[in-house]
Amino acid sequence: MKQFIEFLKNHVMTLLVAMTIALVTIITLFIINSNLSVRIKTLESLNEQQNRELSAKTETIDALTAEKEALIKKIAQTAAENDAQMAAQKEAMAVLEKQLNNSFTVPDYVLTGLKTHGYADVKQFLETLSTQNDLIPIKGVLGGTMKWWPSYSVVLNEKYVFGYFEDGHILGYALLEYAFDQNNTLTWKIIDVFTD
Repeated sequence: MKQFIEFLKNHVMTLLVAMTIALVTIITLFIINSNLSVRIKTLESLNEQQNRELSAKTETIDALTAEKEALIKKIAQTAAENDAQMAAQKEAMAVLEKQLNNSFTVPDYVLTGLKTHGYADVKQFLETLSTQNDLIPIKGVLGGTMKWWPSYSVVLNEKYVFGYFEDGHILGYALLEYAFDQNNTLTWKIIDVFTD
């Protein structure tokens, strides 16, 4: 035992240093463990928050996906309705084209004659009716003024025009005769009138 006491006396410093190192190591490990526990709790809390955000975003994505599918259905339905309308309009156009093909057209010789008198087309020629409102033998009513409507009038041949006139209250039609003199001056004369 003397030897052990002697050993302790000789190595007290070494033992104190070793015990101090052991104590510091234990305290350090305890602190590290505490810090790791706090960090683990923080990470778990962060993980829970991210899971909640992910869940919310997943719900938003699901809602947007449902909305997108509803819009796709609506677009498909609208496209089908538009196709149906287009088909109906094509049918109506075909009917109108058929009617147009069966409608009255000014003979080529009449167009050629109008061009020799300086009128590029029937529309330009009929516009001259606008200056002939005084030829209308019917007076306007309720403050209206009778006037020709060239866009609703028709050149029948090289001598006659079917004219349309109105004052906004009553309307009428006239068979007009037109002629050009030696000076290429256009004259109009009413042959007959009919009113509605």
